[in-house]
Amino acid sequence: NYKSEDGTIYKWNNNDYLLNPYYVLEENNNRTKKNRFIGYINTNYQLKDWLGFSFRTGLDTYNFSSKDFMGSGHTWPGRDTGYIGLDYTTVSERNTDFIATISNININEKIKFSSILGANRRDFSFEKNSRFGKDIIEPGKEYISNFSTQTENTPIVTKIRTNSVFGSLKFDYNNYLFLEFTGRNDWFSVINKSAFYPAASLGFVFTDGLDINSDILSWGKFRASWAQVSNAPGAYKNALNYTSLPSFNGNSIIDIKNNAAPNPDLTYQSKTGLEFGLDLSFFKNRLKTDISIYREDISDQAIDLPSSATSGYESISINAGLLRNEGIELLLSGLPIKNKDFEWGIDFNFTKNKNKVLELHPDIDTYTISEARWAGAAIVAKVGGNFGSIIGRDFKRTDSGQIIHATNGLPLYTDEKVVLGNGTPDWMAGVTNNLTYKNFSLRFLIDIKVGADVFAMTNAIAASKGLLDITTEGRDAYIAAREQAQLNPDFDPASWVPTDGYISSGVVNTGTEENPIYEENTTPVNPQNYWSSVFDNTPNPFIYDATYVKLREVTLGYELPKEWLKTIHINSANLSFFARNLFTISNNLPNIDPESMYTAGNGQGFEYGSLPSRKSYGFNIKVTF
Repeated sequence: NYKSEDGTIYKWNNNDYLLNPYYVLEENNNRTKKNRFIGYINTNYQLKDWLGFSFRTGLDTYNFSSKDFMGSGHTWPGRDTGYIGLDYTTVSERNTDFIATISNININEKIKFSSILGANRRDFSFEKNSRFGKDIIEPGKEYISNFSTQTENTPIVTKIRTNSVFGSLKFDYNNYLFLEFTGRNDWFSVINKSAFYPAASLGFVFTDGLDINSDILSWGKFRASWAQVSNAPGAYKNALNYTSLPSFNGNSIIDIKNNAAPNPDLTYQSKTGLEFGLDLSFFKNRLKTDISIYREDISDQAIDLPSSATSGYESISINAGLLRNEGIELLLSGLPIKNKDFEWGIDFNFTKNKNKVLELHPDIDTYTISEARWAGAAIVAKVGGNFGSIIGRDFKRTDSGQIIHATNGLPLYTDEKVVLGNGTPDWMAGVTNNLTYKNFSLRFLIDIKVGADVFAMTNAIAASKGLLDITTEGRDAYIAAREQAQLNPDFDPASWVPTDGYISSGVVNTGTEENPIYEENTTPVNPQNYWSSVFDNTPNPFIYDATYVKLREVTLGYELPKEWLKTIHINSANLSFFARNLFTISNNLPNIDPESMYTAGNGQGFEYGSLPSRKSYGFNIKVTF
């Protein structure tokens, strides 16, 4: 029962934005709907044995609609008289390619030559229309016409076009030594520059080239590659863009759309990578391994630097920075059991990446990627440090790591922000098992992520409200001491010093700052005061290791016997059932799904008010003719 007899909704806390959850479940709705279409047309023409042409055009488009409805009588500021928000988004991407292929030209008895020459056009469009209503007329009716105040926002429209030409030259020496050169040039609609980026790769099948015959090593290949890739900045950053606002006294109002000052010299981001790899097969291909080591340097990233408000803009878009990624990738595939009716295959993949910020803009050494709502936490890139570091004020500590307290029993905090964690994982892995028995198949995938840190703001807020288990320590003792003190007629709540309650572990400095003398902290405090102080000053207690192990997917399939299909002219038919995100096997993050993040962008490492990952179930039918 979340309402009183007169219809008043019961409050359950002192935050106007945190509504009674029973009211939210019963009277508020948030619905979404997505329709998606993916299709392509492909045609090939073989003019000669060695020359062919292909044309392909494809479309990936979807529309996404959402409705956010809130009834009246609650405390959310600006929506307490009823609210409805309607969004309709259309996104489409069209890719068109024309490719000419030259294949297997014999330069001599041992050297073959192949080549590709092609062109591509990519058109991307995004359009979002939104409107909202306030002041509901008839309770419970979820139509915008049922609101007396209605507002339609200016549509958000983004269109991007990229025209490209590309080509490759490939040389094959005796079918064991391969050398390939590729090049691509892009013309971007969002900037007044084009980008050319080349690549080269070398492959050597040394088991063939060195005539290695072994019952253990079945096949081996060494490979190396160097490549550059370019990426254009976001749309509408290099020139002024305008938008229309609601009219005033019948007159149209035009406003500048840019939040960031336009930069006509904005250029593209470049990534240069070097990779070495080794592919090996053992025991007649029953065991395979693929190992790669790489280094990538990413330069000229498009970032928005804060600017003075007197400029009329919140920021200015520039190209800056040099980020280095180094890592290793490993894939192991095995076939432990294989007989007439039963087969068991297992794949293990592992990846580990280290990053370091080598350069930023000459005027700054720290760039803020994302800021948290509370405790002054931020995710930053700092020169000499790792990309995605979580920073914030910390507890003041002794050289041995003990927390230093004031004489009132509350902790002291650092003046400067320090690195408290990092939102990128130490390593990730996956294990896939494929079991086949006659016409039945079973596949299940286990996902592993180790080492990413998360500032769980949900837990931080819960602690400040006394809703976490850790906040119960000392609570009963404090209440009992206060009730006992209140029996004194001269009790003064403003001057009363708790005689019992929560005692924070750590020390108190009874000396001076220059010559500290540390003694054990024995001063009890009101647990509410302690956790409110922590919540306001440091994210440290709520930064967790978000390591997890999850059962990501299970698929059960059945291949229909071919003799059943002969009479209806079907080559094969497969029916399968799948389930995804079934459960978490291991999780270090209390109360929260470890994959929950505050943002889907680069600011990985913040969580707030997240919901668990959704489980999904379905089936597939695959038929070939």
